[in-house]
Amino acid sequence: DVYDELLKKHPSTRHLARALLGKGQSLFYVRKLPEADEVLTQLKSDAQSKGLGERWGMEAEFLLLWSAEAQGKPGVADGYKDLRARARASYPGIANKASLRMGRVQLGNDNVRDAEALFDEILDSRLETDRDVVAGAYNGRGRCNFGRAQGLLSQGSAEQALPYMREAALDFLRVHVSYPGVRKEQAEALYFAGQCFLNLAAIDPDASDAEQRGQVLLKRCRDNFGASEWGRLASSQR
Repeated sequence: DVYDELLKKHPSTRHLARALLGKGQSLFYVRKLPEADEVLTQLKSDAQSKGLGERWGMEAEFLLLWSAEAQGKPGVADGYKDLRARARASYPGIANKASLRMGRVQLGNDNVRDAEALFDEILDSRLETDRDVVAGAYNGRGRCNFGRAQGLLSQGSAEQALPYMREAALDFLRVHVSYPGVRKEQAEALYFAGQCFLNLAAIDPDASDAEQRGQVLLKRCRDNFGASEWGRLASSQR
């Protein structure tokens, strides 16, 4: 591993913080979460004791919270909220990442209104925000409206569900069309955009090509992201 080699050969490198964060991120994204936690905890400690800079400690703190979220540990929402408040003035990028994960936690707890407010906050400042965070916020807001539409459909209220389903489809399509470089958000966007169009085919008499568009999007999800959670779901629904 390039980070291990750098840290072994140059333990006092001026790039120590960047190397530790890179190693922690690599372990996190391959879901070696306990190993990632160990590296990120070291970075958080070194950022303070070795004067590496507040930013690196906050970056480590964010990933430690995300890892805790992935492991189902308690207190994550409060942790994101606290980090967001401390980072907002000097490190808005970190604050927005915390907002995005807070929104996802709220969405997972069915607090749709609170989740949507967090996603909207990010989208309101999207020109000053990293593209991967913006794409995640569009997917998050799309999930809010998709969930509302599904709830109304389950109550037999197709007419009331229709505008929410349309809004959801637009947000998922924005991710696919405008943020193609953010690959980690693409599978979810394609899957839910496909589901939106299949639903629109059933409830919108004016959506004559919705069924075909939905199938095309789901096929794209299967073909390009077959190993992902969303690619597997798309494959199971053929």
